[in-house]
Amino acid sequence: MNTRNLFFVGLIVVCPIALAGQAKVTWESPEKYADVRAAEEHRQRFQQRVFQQLEQEFQKLADTLPQSQTWQITVTNLDLAGEVRHQMLRNGRSVRVVKDLYYPSISFCYQLIDGNQIIQEKTVKLRDLGFLHRAGRQQYSRQLVGDEAQMIRNWFAKNMKHSSNGY
Repeated sequence: MNTRNLFFVGLIVVCPIALAGQAKVTWESPEKYADVRAAEEHRQRFQQRVFQQLEQEFQKLADTLPQSQTWQITVTNLDLAGEVRHQMLRNGRSVRVVKDLYYPSISFCYQLIDGNQIIQEKTVKLRDLGFLHRAGRQQYSRQLVGDEAQMIRNWFAKNMKHSSNGY
């Protein structure tokens, strides 16, 4: 290995970029949320899966924050894309009907904490009226909370990345 390569290896070891913030999610009064209803699954099990997948999404986003930062999120309302309807078919099954009219929305308060200092604190109300017409929607629309996760990712890219990294 020549000295030039050693210099770059040493630079990488000495100057790593420390990312991987932490997300802490609290679900406040979920029984009052607008719509976290299951079509064909036990209500509580469905709600747990929805919350778990959204928590994973919040953590993926927090992973892009500096390691010293914690993103504390309190979700106050959630309305999944679509609406659960009982179908009058022979089997009497319920289905989630997804149309423009039934757009996803989420409300949450958050604090972005660096060390022991709150560096940002806001209340956010997101809704995506054009969710069915997003380019690339087919990539995430089949996921349980694909439309909701994409809405949160879009908001994060516009609002959190710049303020959390200081540019």
